[in-house]
Amino acid sequence: MTQVKINRRQFLKSSALLSVGALVGGMGPLFTSNAQEVEADKRRAAKYVMQFASPYSSAEALYIPHMHREFKENIEQFSQGRIFVEIVDAGHVGIGTELMAAVTRGQVACALISVSNLSRVSAYFRYTQHSLLGIQ
Repeated sequence: MTQVKINRRQFLKSSALLSVGALVGGMGPLFTSNAQEVEADKRRAAKYVMQFASPYSSAEALYIPHMHREFKENIEQFSQGRIFVEIVDAGHVGIGTELMAAVTRGQVACALISVSNLSRVSAYFRYTQHSLLGIQ
């Protein structure tokens, strides 16, 4: 077992940083409600609302690189606020082929799907591509 030596000054500095971190962590709901108000204002100001569905939870962004937040920010920024992106995550609309069907039916505008889910319809795409290009 390795023994870690730390002097009193380092101990107090580390303790103070941990205390501040705990205090700010306890104020999380204050920041969350402010963020919810900002999102509500952005939604009211937008001309269109685009629902984006995903099988993954947005809260797991550090562990699963799905980029929900980045997608939302890019669409809203490039549309200059005319499009508000509502993220429907954690598989609430469905996963895999259910999610693809939800987009097809217009239940959501777009979704994060795996390319492997397209394997069932790949023959259709080959047929369509060949007929459009005149390939037999």
